[in-house]
Amino acid sequence: MRLLVFSLIFIFGLGAGILSSQLFLKRAEFSSKQVRQGGYRYINPLLECEVGFNPQNSFGEIRVVLEDVIDNLKSRGAIEEASIYLRDLNNGPYIGINDEEEFSPASLLKLPIMIAYYKQAERQPGYLNTKAKLVVEKDYNSWESIKSSKYLKIGEEYTYDQLIDAMMLYSDNNAMAILSQQMSLDLQDEVYKALGVTIPGSQGINDFMSVRQYASFFRILYNSSYLEPESSEKILQTLTDIEYKDGIRAGIPSSTAVSHKFGERVVNDKIQLHDCGIVYIEDNPLLLCIMTRGDDLDELTGAIRDISAIIYRDISTQ
Repeated sequence: MRLLVFSLIFIFGLGAGILSSQLFLKRAEFSSKQVRQGGYRYINPLLECEVGFNPQNSFGEIRVVLEDVIDNLKSRGAIEEASIYLRDLNNGPYIGINDEEEFSPASLLKLPIMIAYYKQAERQPGYLNTKAKLVVEKDYNSWESIKSSKYLKIGEEYTYDQLIDAMMLYSDNNAMAILSQQMSLDLQDEVYKALGVTIPGSQGINDFMSVRQYASFFRILYNSSYLEPESSEKILQTLTDIEYKDGIRAGIPSSTAVSHKFGERVVNDKIQLHDCGIVYIEDNPLLLCIMTRGDDLDELTGAIRDISAIIYRDISTQ
């Protein structure tokens, strides 16, 4: 049983109102020439990539405005800390703000568990139809601050596929507990090692993952560099339907798809709220990951929402 993973997952919350501002451009130091397969809605498999220096390739000096936004939030006590990682998924330029700061990922760890199950299903057809009874020592969902509208019934039997949907769509911690118990630890660790990401629990329970590290999970899904294209597509499609509509999703028009996962947890009497995913702006999909820490869940939720909205307005109008 992966107790260390469980202890990391019980989610936290943040929020903050943010100022709206015009964004300036910043030139990226590197550009990339990429060849992609195409033919999918939520992924774009990477076939070939060449990286070179190109000072004329600009992403946008969003950094300047976002650093001011974070400073403003800190100065009025809305947040204690925030980290942002933003990447152009098709062309490669990115910016990171406090992107080495480490946080407790909480329910964000449900995504690598889902990836591990889909990897096993590729090796063992029909694997996701395996059934397991939802039996837990305690109701892990009772610890949540952000409640879902429905959870699976304790004591009932479900397929792995049903448990995965509950874990991701409704952030069901009991479903996650069973899936973590059933899955081989070697396979779970394989997902992290394949990305060069620190294995959960190896640095203790608290504060061990940065936005830059976590963003790797969405990059391998979009590039389909770990799972087969059909598996990557299915995961990202599922994540467009999660019930949680605050955070990043709230800052993006409903007509634009967002494939994301949130996490919330209280660590050392501080609330942590994170939201990471892909914003499918037409012809310009963006990987956006925001991690926050503070004292008020609503403030931190608002902070993530407004940062998302600022980035969307700038990128979509370029």
